[in-house]
Amino acid sequence: QEGYSPPSLIYTLFDDTSKPEHGFDGYYYSRAHDENIRKRIEAGSNVLLMAAPLAGKSRAIYQALIALHGSHRIIIPKIADIPNLQDFRIPACLGRGRKVLVLNDMDKYIAKQNFSHLLREFLKAGTTVVADCRSGPEYDMLCKYLEECHIEVSIVFGNPIEISSITREEAAVVSKSTHKKLPSTFDGNVGSIFLELDAMRERYKGLSPEGKSVLGSVRRLYYAGLYQERGVFAQERIKRLCREREGMDVKLYEWNALLDTLKKEGFIEISKAGVRVEETYLESVIDGDVAALDNLRDMQGYFVSDGEALISIGSRAYTIGLVDIQKAVYMSQAIAAYEQALSVFTLERF
Repeated sequence: QEGYSPPSLIYTLFDDTSKPEHGFDGYYYSRAHDENIRKRIEAGSNVLLMAAPLAGKSRAIYQALIALHGSHRIIIPKIADIPNLQDFRIPACLGRGRKVLVLNDMDKYIAKQNFSHLLREFLKAGTTVVADCRSGPEYDMLCKYLEECHIEVSIVFGNPIEISSITREEAAVVSKSTHKKLPSTFDGNVGSIFLELDAMRERYKGLSPEGKSVLGSVRRLYYAGLYQERGVFAQERIKRLCREREGMDVKLYEWNALLDTLKKEGFIEISKAGVRVEETYLESVIDGDVAALDNLRDMQGYFVSDGEALISIGSRAYTIGLVDIQKAVYMSQAIAAYEQALSVFTLERF
């Protein structure tokens, strides 16, 4: 939008999640919280949803937005740093209607530079904020981050709306209505019906060792915060981990064939931006233990000359340290990563 920096900050409404391959289906199983969400948005009240992964947070927001009465302008910022506050402005060309800021996975925004400034500016402008966050550690990190920024969650959002799990009987209704197979290991979260996690686990078992190494490397990047928004990973970083950590020495044509196989199996998508992997697959399908602190230290070693990666590693260590019992250790890791980034981003080179 004109007058808004960076120009790409406005994000198309759920553009990359409203697709069948990402679990989207035209069918929607309505629950008690849906009407509450819509009414609060129409009343101009801020909304914060809490739930487990795949419980339906994003879809609940989507359904509330398309059911709103009257004119509303939906703003979804990219999950990106705001390096220059002087250039930051709220879009002024969105036309009439109440402005609604949607922060899908708000817990991911807090690792980005100057996110608190973005939030404050939209709140000062009278924008209705609709956000969602995972329950558990992610919610605790969000609350602690906002507290350190002198923003009270209870004052901004009131009481969060918690999306509960559904019973197996309710899941059977959804499964029958959508012609989806009900997972034998159904965990109460409606989204697991659409992503078919049991089938993906079986596919993962049948992958080659090289294919598993690629996905394992992506998983380590994920837990270190080394990805662009919406789960897009740089191919060069994946290659580096596969080469230096997994000992894979493959030619370009072999690498492309490997990615093509993973794409056909439904694990990844490939674009100019990089490789996209469904977050739930990284957490619930791909094997391997990843100790958070050890992984952050390893990633700093592998990306010692990648300044942007080092900043992301530092930010990830910082946000974990906000709530972890080993706060001092995580903060020391954050400092080490940031100092290493400063040895890359020098005044002479930049």
